[in-house]
Amino acid sequence: MSVTSGLEPAKVFKYFEEIAAIPHGSYNVKAISDYLYSFANERGYEVVQDEELNILINAPGTKGLEDAPTVIIQGHMDMVCAKNPDVEFDFVNDGLKLKVEGDDLTASGTTLGGDDGIAVAYALAILDDDQITHPPLQVLITTQEEVGMDGAHAFDISKLNGKYFINIDSEEEGIVYTSCAGGINLDASYKLMYEDLLEEDYVNYDIDIHGLLGGHSGAEIHMGRANACVLIGQLLYVFSGAGVPYQLLEISGGEKYNAIPTSAHATIRIKESQLESINIVMKDFVTRVAQEFAEREPNILVDMTRSDKVFDKAIYEYTKLSLVAALAHVSDGVCRMSEDIEGLVETSSNLGIIDMDDKGINLHFLLRSSKDSELDELVSVIIFVLRKGVYTHVDDYSVEEGLKVMPYIETSGRYPGWSYKKDSKLRELTLKVYKEQYGKDMKAMGIHAGLECGIFADKGDFDIISIGPDILDIHTPRETLKIASTKRTYELLLGILERANELK
Repeated sequence: MSVTSGLEPAKVFKYFEEIAAIPHGSYNVKAISDYLYSFANERGYEVVQDEELNILINAPGTKGLEDAPTVIIQGHMDMVCAKNPDVEFDFVNDGLKLKVEGDDLTASGTTLGGDDGIAVAYALAILDDDQITHPPLQVLITTQEEVGMDGAHAFDISKLNGKYFINIDSEEEGIVYTSCAGGINLDASYKLMYEDLLEEDYVNYDIDIHGLLGGHSGAEIHMGRANACVLIGQLLYVFSGAGVPYQLLEISGGEKYNAIPTSAHATIRIKESQLESINIVMKDFVTRVAQEFAEREPNILVDMTRSDKVFDKAIYEYTKLSLVAALAHVSDGVCRMSEDIEGLVETSSNLGIIDMDDKGINLHFLLRSSKDSELDELVSVIIFVLRKGVYTHVDDYSVEEGLKVMPYIETSGRYPGWSYKKDSKLRELTLKVYKEQYGKDMKAMGIHAGLECGIFADKGDFDIISIGPDILDIHTPRETLKIASTKRTYELLLGILERANELK
């Protein structure tokens, strides 16, 4: 029996469940793209699948709205793949395991893909229902949104003949978004160099920071949640500052550029005779962090346990020193609030991932700002801090030593912001329909997260809005789609489409 049987709107949840059964993490979208192509082809719609696997479906208007302005419905088909540490799950081959509890639709121990499977489900439900009144539609479902918006960047907008553009990739009912931030990825790589292990009286310990709430680095950055990657750097930096001799053997944390890391790990080699001193430093650090994040991170945990892993070498001392100094001082979280829009984050930084490969120790940041000049300044600040960290704690500084451990830094995936449009027929119609349906005002706001709206606004003269139902804790295994909100937002979408003649 279907997990979503009995939920309303029936077709929306039917298609959401079908989508969830198809693995569709970023870079693994061929199957879901082919599914969408077949859906449209089987129903006689004109459909295009481009080289990036983006799908564009064209549908004529229904009776009475044949000549209404064309409306574009847009979302993305890929999802963030994250799971709880104790869950065995293969995102490449396995469908999600959905659960319904009261008003909540979730997945068992993994992300749900409500971001942005709900946009796809809405669109398919409309296209598969001949009782729905709508204008000519173009349904555009893009790829790789979660990893740089590659599909939107590559899409040929000459294929779009509509002006009015409804993006369904927001996560809060009752809000129509009218602008968004731009962003850029910044990657720093420290060349992996090694030194001999200290042997006499030295033992290995694992340090794990976990239990953090995490969340979307745009939509939830203002909540001031802790970043596990930054915390692990701060703790190691405290060790160095306290004169605790240790070697760094490995370090890692986070999963996605655009997710606030919920956990981080390091293995260090320390002098057994100094365990008491180390424990005092650890206790002080944990107390400080617990006090600082008491209201925002109720379940934060910092563990240090004897490690049974075997290593034959340690990370080079000066690389370790420069790395942890940079981690401890790098900008993280909200950097600046907007002076124009109350409560809106203007500029932010998220260290989303620390990982190691055969060549280096890598830091992966996502930087956001609604102002290009602020974004450029933040890039410069991050680069300065990373390079400045090379010379922290290095008493016998030399240019040669500094060059040896200097990280290689590059930026990529820059995407534009989306500016507020003073005159928007689509926004005003949306506000009017919402007020008539629910008897209260809908809020028109900007969002700090990056949306594909910015790319399309940069490419063409569209009248754009972004809406969506309540989805909680996106990009985490706690992701929850609210069922009643899904129904109300669908009714809003249908109400807008039914009155498309008012957009003339």
